[in-house]
Amino acid sequence: MKGADIVLGVVIAAALLPIAYAAVFYGIPSHTGFTALRPLARTILTVMFNKLDRLAWTASPEGVTSVLWDYRGVDTLYETMVLLTAIMGAVAVLHTRGVDIVKRVSLRRSALSAILDRTSRVVVWLTLIVSAAMAVNGHLTPGGGFVGGSALAVVPVLLVAVFTALLLPALGFRNVRMLRVRMAALLTLITVVTVPLTLGGYFFQNQPKPTSRFPGYPPFFPGGVPLGGTLILLNIIEFVAVGMAFSIAFLYLTAGEGGEGGGE
Repeated sequence: MKGADIVLGVVIAAALLPIAYAAVFYGIPSHTGFTALRPLARTILTVMFNKLDRLAWTASPEGVTSVLWDYRGVDTLYETMVLLTAIMGAVAVLHTRGVDIVKRVSLRRSALSAILDRTSRVVVWLTLIVSAAMAVNGHLTPGGGFVGGSALAVVPVLLVAVFTALLLPALGFRNVRMLRVRMAALLTLITVVTVPLTLGGYFFQNQPKPTSRFPGYPPFFPGGVPLGGTLILLNIIEFVAVGMAFSIAFLYLTAGEGGEGGGE
């Protein structure tokens, strides 16, 4: 490393240090210091599971899910559509049709050791369970549909790492099929958030509102467990949509292995 590079690094660090100090300890350029909640955050945390004010609550104790799918649900819907557009663009650019290699899968798997084979099976099932739990419990604890869907997409990654891409078509991981599942999930999402409009309510309405005739979605499971109205449904739908989207992208990245393009 040259002496000039060292001097430049020291100068840059010296210039950034006071800016970082001011940002952390004085809240510059943020609205408040790091020890205080901003007014908007305080309002959301106060009403999101306030049983005494059910005209403003989301029926969910999880703040992130409440914000993403209730207070700014339309924005989250647009983000989901952006991901859909990106995946469809990737499919349009990368789509190829390869030879059928399903019959070659058994030859590849027979070459694996029993330890690697059995261990990978356990890890795959654990990943499926954990990812589903993230989505189903996303209205109660940190997680949600996007996080769970991202974890779900680890499954095809693991299968390719252990068995190569030859196994995926045999298990039903085909791009066209998964794209259809993703489209069905998005249509279901649109249906859930549009139903209130047909019953005198608002687009994306979750719980009752003063000027709406729509009574809102059920806030609790039988027994009093918080349901979050639409929040658990939207998390599960997003779980499927995101899991399929990332899986499709990954399968196209591995399309060159064995001459298989992942199409049907």
